[in-house]
Amino acid sequence: MTGERREGCPDWCVADHNDEDEAGETRHRSAVTEVSVIERNVSSAGEVTVIVIEMYRFDHETTTWIYAGDGFDQYLEISLESLRRLIAELATW
Repeated sequence: MTGERREGCPDWCVADHNDEDEAGETRHRSAVTEVSVIERNVSSAGEVTVIVIEMYRFDHETTTWIYAGDGFDQYLEISLESLRRLIAELATW
């Protein structure tokens, strides 16, 4: 985030609200993380792709969301609480 942190921003917010917020809506967002993964799709049984992960929350919401996707048409957006349950379940495998 450039400039000073806005009052009410979560600790993880790196958004430059002056440049990034649209239509008067404050969107808090985390730093973007990229993870290389092996993806199975209709044309390949194992192709390397990059998944972009970002956490965000609109100022008027109480739910924090996680975006994970290719940045285009393949993505999943779930709540942070749902992600925690998913991680806990996968840890039992």
